[in-house]
Amino acid sequence: MAGRPWFRIVSVLLLLPLFRGAPGAAAPEPETNPPLPRVHLRVVARTLEPFVFAQDGKVQGIEVDLINVACSMLGWTYEVRPVAGDGALEELTRGTADVGAGGIYVTPERSRNLLMTTPHLKTGLVALSPSGAHVEAVRDLAGKKVGVRRAAASEALARELDGKLGLRLSITPFGSGEECLDSLRDGRLDAVLNDYQNSLFVIRQRYAGEITMPRGMLGPRLLSRNEVAFAFRPGLEKERDAFNGALASMRRSGLMAHFREKWLVEGEAFEAVKLLKWGAVILAGLLLAAGLYFGWFRSRRRISALEEAERITRSLIEEAPVGVLLHRAGTILYLNRHGLAMFGIESPEAVVGLSTHDLVAPAEKERIRSFSMGRLTGEAAPDRYRTIGLRRNGEKFALEVGVA
Repeated sequence: MAGRPWFRIVSVLLLLPLFRGAPGAAAPEPETNPPLPRVHLRVVARTLEPFVFAQDGKVQGIEVDLINVACSMLGWTYEVRPVAGDGALEELTRGTADVGAGGIYVTPERSRNLLMTTPHLKTGLVALSPSGAHVEAVRDLAGKKVGVRRAAASEALARELDGKLGLRLSITPFGSGEECLDSLRDGRLDAVLNDYQNSLFVIRQRYAGEITMPRGMLGPRLLSRNEVAFAFRPGLEKERDAFNGALASMRRSGLMAHFREKWLVEGEAFEAVKLLKWGAVILAGLLLAAGLYFGWFRSRRRISALEEAERITRSLIEEAPVGVLLHRAGTILYLNRHGLAMFGIESPEAVVGLSTHDLVAPAEKERIRSFSMGRLTGEAAPDRYRTIGLRRNGEKFALEVGVA
């Protein structure tokens, strides 16, 4: 466990009492920006790995994790519905959805027409080609058959390059990135313009040895630099701002970095960053003593940063306005201050080692046990449900549980 955030190894339950008047149920009011009424977000998402995609019947990805944690922090609920192509932005414009996801690039037009959140990732477009036929520079696209996603940033860039540089491109729009890449692999295209992070993910998963991405000494050869964000429909300014606050908390705590490590094949290192690292390597080779000291110094700073991230995360959880319970295989490891008050428990030590089933009414134990077994065996089990809590004095109360 050394060097890793302490919260990765356990399950987390968010405990929300349903009766405001019950002991321990009243959440402390923030000093500013009072909480919004209970919100249910209708999220529409285009499939774009590793942002949002379905696997084994479950919608997952880095943006699904971000939405899940943000809504848990804010006490909101949400649903994710996949849509094709640019349908997510169209639904936001029509008002039939609240949030768009799936690797949405921030553009001036989208910022004018929609409510974009603070960007959570930097990426860009790259030119992919069949293995052995590298496209090293923009001029190498001249006269090529190029595949793009219909009505996406890749199509806009291809038409811009064709118009400004006179490359005589034969541009073929497709409804999905998978269609583009299958056509490239099968020899029907010479190149595909595609998102950098998505390209890394799908090449490793499905096209290894068949499709290649051009790289220089300093990293990937990007045709554009873009930022990824969530899009809220107009009229949800307060919700967008609250969501931004949750994203900021995840950045400060190190949780967003954890999700990037979990889902991204590579981080956000682009040419300028890699140039600095390359220069550091050369300097270390010339000045060995200085290089060793520099490595030691950076190591100490990294350890300090991890320790600070853990301290902030612990503080956020301890002061959360909802009960937060951590357990391993049903054995309680931790219950925050709000959770202790909720169940009438005097000290954190008194709850450690108990079973999570000790906190629910006897009539509910078998149902909750079936949920736990379902998660262990891979069967369907709800991530949010209502049950009856049991305080230490035997008093029962309505309880809502969210599993993260």
